[in-house]
Amino acid sequence: MIKNQICRIKRNSKVIVMCQVALFSAIAYLLHFFRFQAFSFLSYDPKNLMVCISGIILTPLHSIIVSFIAAFLEMITTSDTGFYGFLMNFVASVFFSVPAALIYRIKRNKIMMLLGLITGTLALTGSMTALNLLITPLYLGSDVQTVVQLLPVAIVPFNLIKGVIDSSLIISLSGPILINMKKIGFFEDDEKIHTGKLQNILIGIMSFLFFALAITLIVLVYTGVIGG
Repeated sequence: MIKNQICRIKRNSKVIVMCQVALFSAIAYLLHFFRFQAFSFLSYDPKNLMVCISGIILTPLHSIIVSFIAAFLEMITTSDTGFYGFLMNFVASVFFSVPAALIYRIKRNKIMMLLGLITGTLALTGSMTALNLLITPLYLGSDVQTVVQLLPVAIVPFNLIKGVIDSSLIISLSGPILINMKKIGFFEDDEKIHTGKLQNILIGIMSFLFFALAITLIVLVYTGVIGG
């Protein structure tokens, strides 16, 4: 009997997490409609607000899932950039939200949140720089040198500003959002912290490696080793 109750609780817990992921994904998708064009193929929307909060409430892995679902829904409904747009949206959300959630989960206070968001902004900028060098020439039908010229005037400033805007929204709105979600029973206090230490360590290592690669590519571009 006790074993059956435990199994029922585990099943209910999985259902609750699935509902949470579905809700976060739906809201993140809806937020992409508040989009404005910044520069040619660069546009901004605030969906990272919900992607990052999903990583805070659940785990960084769940923020990856939410990123994927929101980007995929956008690709098959409203996007005019196809797989290119999906890939850029997904990677941008992951590299911003995962480092932010990982660092915040170390110790949940405003300082760690700020440190996580700064790291997420740098990771976002680095990953988008690297991905634009690899993918955008194919999408635009241009050479790498053309994209390199856009780095200091468009791509890097845009992603830094995007990270700052997303960080400001998260700092301003995450508290009220979490409080109201708790009031309506969306999660309990003990549901706010899902451990999974091995999972977080693996994601942390992957994030660090990709971040290091992105920073290396930035340095190579600006020193003229690539595209010089």
